[in-house]
Amino acid sequence: MRQLGDTSGLSCTVYADENDSQLLTFFLLLLISLLWEVTLALPYGWWEYRPRVLTGLHIGAWFGLPIEAACVWMAVSFTAVITYEVIKIWKALGTRVLEAFFGIGK
Repeated sequence: MRQLGDTSGLSCTVYADENDSQLLTFFLLLLISLLWEVTLALPYGWWEYRPRVLTGLHIGAWFGLPIEAACVWMAVSFTAVITYEVIKIWKALGTRVLEAFFGIGK
């Protein structure tokens, strides 16, 4: 965690850490993915959802986007961020894959 800027007499201090950048990345991926689906894929009919296999909950303001699609995009965005962080930590360790993830040495 590192302190950002000078507080210049303010009674609070702003801190930023790595979790903030992960959260920002997650929300940007989620926003771009959902906006792409809502503004391009559904209105232009690039794909459709089968209503009989869905829960029936839709986001009306977003061209009737099923709630399941929003949940999938959240899971995909979260997985992308976590995968990136795991690979970044593994590369920083400088060890082989089996040693880093499973503790199996040479």
